[in-house]
Amino acid sequence: MLYLAYLLIGLTGVSFGLIGAGGAILIVPILVYLVGIPSEKATGYALPISMMVSGVGSLIGAKQKQVNFMRALEFGIPVAVMTFLTRRFLTPQIPEILFGIPKKSALMVGFALILFVASLSMIFGKKFVPPEKPHPAIGLLFGSVVGLLAGVFGIGGGFLIVPLLVLFFGLDMKQAVPTSLTAVFLIVSSGFAAEFLNHSDLPWMFLGGIIAYAATGMVIGSALRQVIDGNRLKAGFGWFVLAVGVLVLTLEFLRR
Repeated sequence: MLYLAYLLIGLTGVSFGLIGAGGAILIVPILVYLVGIPSEKATGYALPISMMVSGVGSLIGAKQKQVNFMRALEFGIPVAVMTFLTRRFLTPQIPEILFGIPKKSALMVGFALILFVASLSMIFGKKFVPPEKPHPAIGLLFGSVVGLLAGVFGIGGGFLIVPLLVLFFGLDMKQAVPTSLTAVFLIVSSGFAAEFLNHSDLPWMFLGGIIAYAATGMVIGSALRQVIDGNRLKAGFGWFVLAVGVLVLTLEFLRR
C-alpha cells in the first residue's frame, strides 16, 4: 500500500502541474486511506508538501510568462491571512465529535462536499459570462472563504481558485493554472507556518520523499499543460474533482 501511495502521490504532482490543483485534495485521501494517517494529521502533512510542489510550479509558470501576478496576489494575500488564522486558532478548537460523528469523518465528508461544488462550477461554468472588470472586493471575499476552507482541510485551495479565475476573472486555463499555483504557494506557506507553531515534530524524512515524488510529477504536468487544449483542461478538471469527491464519500462510508 505504501508503494501504491508513492505512485499516486507522483500522479498528484502531474495533476498539480496540469490543472493547478489536485495536490492536497489527492494527498489527504492518500495519506488517510492508503498510509493510515489520521485525517487531522494528514491535513497538516499536506501543507508542506503542497507548499514545496506549488513553489516549483510557480517558478515554472513565471519562466513561461503565464502567471498573472496581480490576480495571484489578489487571491493569495487574503487567503494566506485567513488560512494562518484558521489553522493557528480555529482548527485546534474543533471538537472530537462534530455534528454527531467523529471529527475525522466529519472533516472528510465536508471535504467531499466542497469538491462537489467546485467540480460542478467547472463542468457547467461555460454558461457563466465573467464580468469585464471584476470588482477587487470579489477577490477579497472569495479569498477569505477559500482561506477558511484551506485552513480547516489543509488544502491549498487550487481546486477552488482555478474555477474562480476562469469563471469570474476570465482567465484561460493555461494562465489560470500557474496563477493559481502562485497563490497556492502563498496560502500553504501561511498554513504551514501555523501548523509548525502548533506541531513542530513533523516526520521530515517521510515528507521529503513525498515532496520529491510530487515535485517530479509537477514538472511533467507543467510540460503536458503546454500541449493540451485549455477547454479540455477545464472540463477534465471538473470531472476529475467530482470523481475524487465521490471516491472520498464512498471510502468514508465503507470505513464506518
